[in-house]
Amino acid sequence: MSSSDLPTIDRRAFISGLALSVLVAPFAAEAQTARKVYRIGVLEVVPVGQNTANLAAFRQGLRELGYVEGQNLVIVYRSADGRAERFPDLASWFGSRLT
Repeated sequence: MSSSDLPTIDRRAFISGLALSVLVAPFAAEAQTARKVYRIGVLEVVPVGQNTANLAAFRQGLRELGYVEGQNLVIVYRSADGRAERFPDLASWFGSRLT
């Protein structure tokens, strides 16, 4: 195959393609690095300090599934401190902030 058999490219098409790839590349790189962060709200009757073993197991189970707090997961804890009448207000707080 000689050089005369090779397809030629228009100079403007080449420069336009090059410019477009230079402009689009940063957006493609940014899209690949941006990951979704999931949010979980935990509402308990007992104070968080009294339920640390269960919360640790919950976090461990999430880690095993690939959800790591501080990387792709945020867990927000709220406790009613033994007062069930606080649940509606706490649930409302979650609804307004975690959506």
